[in-house]
Amino acid sequence: MSNIRPSRAIRICFTAVVFLATTLKGITETFTTEDPSGNLQGDPSRTYLDIVQSNIEKSETHWNILIKTEKPLPRKTYFLGLGVRYEVRFLVSLEQPAVVTFFLHYNEDGWNTDVDFDNQNYPDLQVSQSFDLTHFSNTIKLSIPAFSDSPDISFVQITSSTAPWPKWKPITSHPVLTISVESNKEASPD
Repeated sequence: MSNIRPSRAIRICFTAVVFLATTLKGITETFTTEDPSGNLQGDPSRTYLDIVQSNIEKSETHWNILIKTEKPLPRKTYFLGLGVRYEVRFLVSLEQPAVVTFFLHYNEDGWNTDVDFDNQNYPDLQVSQSFDLTHFSNTIKLSIPAFSDSPDISFVQITSSTAPWPKWKPITSHPVLTISVESNKEASPD
């Protein structure tokens, strides 16, 4: 007769399934960085722009970017005629322009996204337009397929601002957070 209670056996099986699913999903590396709260430029009360943590999962097939802010985003009705933008930039080096930039806009219409990529320097780059963007409370998650024919991405930069809405004074922004997505390198705020 076994000493394992049914509830414990279920937890063990669940843990094994989660481990196998993560392994099969192909997550090979995770990069997490924390940033101190209170370093907004502009209006410090707009704490939904204050990025306090980012988590980047990089695999052969996907990029998952988690952005946590100090406080949750207000309801979209708060942003009548106004809005905020979060940017996620993928770079080969800090000396070159971004290979791909995702602009995540949140306003009274909800979420809108734009993707910009450097097809001049990387003419064979393929960027899928099918990606997932979810948001719950103070967490924003962007999940995108890996880029085809892409150079090796070494850095991801994340920032937020009200710049697309210049009438909303003062323009408020978070300093650019640069995360190395190469093994054995540290993340640092610029």
